Amino acid sequence: MESLAKEYDRLDKRIKEIETHRQEALEKKEFYEYQLQEIEKLELQEGEDEKLEEEYKKIFHAGQIKEKLYATLYALRDGEYNVSSLLHQSKKM
Repeated sequence: MESLAKEYDRLDKRIKEIETHRQEALEKKEFYEYQLQEIEKLELQEGEDEKLEEEYKKIFHAGQIKEKLYATLYALRDGEYNVSSLLHQSKKM
């Protein structure tokens, strides 16, 4: 009897695992179907996705350049060793 109870528990656990995996697979399927519908709505022309990717990279790099320029501007104007204070100190010498 005890071995039957253990076998039942093992099978019950396995059924729950399979059901969990089944539910996860259904959720992934629904997500992929949604993504496909969204892509199809865009009605992309041939090569358009590459153009969009290239434009994204340009915008991303422009943002990085902008951040570095602001950091440089801060260092030159407001930082501890800014240009204005260094010039002022050099005039005193």
